[in-house]
Amino acid sequence: PWDLFRTFEDVSGRDLEWFWRAWYYESTHDGDWFLDHAIESVDRLDSGETRIAVRDRGWVPMPVHLEVTREDGTVSVEVIPVDRWLRGAARATLMLPAGPAVTRVVIDADRYFPDIDRTNNSWER
Repeated sequence: PWDLFRTFEDVSGRDLEWFWRAWYYESTHDGDWFLDHAIESVDRLDSGETRIAVRDRGWVPMPVHLEVTREDGTVSVEVIPVDRWLRGAARATLMLPAGPAVTRVVIDADRYFPDIDRTNNSWER
């Protein structure tokens, strides 16, 4: 697989050791490595900003794609980069600027990532 690994890294321009370790070496051998991102809290602050806290409950680092719906119907996709988890964090906070209230947040709405527990991937006001 080394040629494949190097090709992916050359094309992406990134060191993907974290990816190969999680998906190729660890998760296939002992079964203890899994992806589980969870919405911990969504709070509207007095300033009108919204604070979204996401918890990483698994051992597999992956970026978090959040689909955020506001009261006026606008939908945006916010991303917490994988680098956050690679630095050892177990929790990430995303601050959204003031605007209409957030009514719904969903992690990986398109279901691209193999999250082991999707029951904690959404929040609704």
